[in-house]
Amino acid sequence: MTIKDKIPTFTFAVGTIPVEGSTVYKGAFVITSNFKPLLPLTVNYTVTGDAKPGLAAGGTNDYKTLSGTVQVSELSTTIDVEAFADSVIDPLELVTVTLTNPTIPVFTPGEAPLKASMEILDAIPAVISVTSTAVNNTTLTLGATAQIKVTFTQPMTVTGSPTLTLETGNNDTVATYNRISTDHYSLFFTYTVRSSDTSTNMDYAGTNALALQGATILGLGNVPAVLTLVTPGTDGSLGFSQTRPINGGLDGGKPEPGTVGSGSGGCGLGSGLAGLAGLCMLTGMMVSIRRVRR
Repeated sequence: MTIKDKIPTFTFAVGTIPVEGSTVYKGAFVITSNFKPLLPLTVNYTVTGDAKPGLAAGGTNDYKTLSGTVQVSELSTTIDVEAFADSVIDPLELVTVTLTNPTIPVFTPGEAPLKASMEILDAIPAVISVTSTAVNNTTLTLGATAQIKVTFTQPMTVTGSPTLTLETGNNDTVATYNRISTDHYSLFFTYTVRSSDTSTNMDYAGTNALALQGATILGLGNVPAVLTLVTPGTDGSLGFSQTRPINGGLDGGKPEPGTVGSGSGGCGLGSGLAGLAGLCMLTGMMVSIRRVRR
């Protein structure tokens, strides 16, 4: 065996993901060697990310400060991450560890440092954002569908069919549950525009718009999710970042039969005047309304 053969090589990955304050769901990065080192090796690492380290829980601290070195003497060695409990729902608490060359060269010359990232999960599963696949600044017309994505702070398990109520004018519309994402963090709902639906911007009806209706939405350890949404129109809500008007009275951009659409110069006549005969000017065009026989 050559000297080179006696130098182990490492792989580095996330082993388990931590949950704030949990003694069951603890976090760990895992260093795996291709064989057991003949002597213990000191491996150095740097820590970055959005999550804030600290010596103890409290204030803005998200996890216990890591030492920056680890002794590797076995086939598998962990860098443990202790996540602190807090009462704040955080959209992202990321911890990134990068292994750096130790005094003994266990890395192949020129090889990039080994890096892995984990997210610290909130102790109680809750909604952090509601978004949609509908195109921004495009009006949703009669029969159009939009997928609405509700994202949680933890991977979820869903049984049954929860609902999401949308603000669509005089009669609010219920979007139906479709599926859960492959990573189990997001629920998808389908909304189909009805003829009576109207809104200057698609958004859910209120903070209690997400409802179980006999279903269950559970996080890690089967903890029930908090379903309260942020106030419509605020950061994290469906209508905050994009504008998607709804007009169920339009069929592919054309008025429904028996109505006259109102443009910038329209006369605004509706189906209730179908029995009258008259003329009006609509955006510079002559429109004739003929008597309808019934």
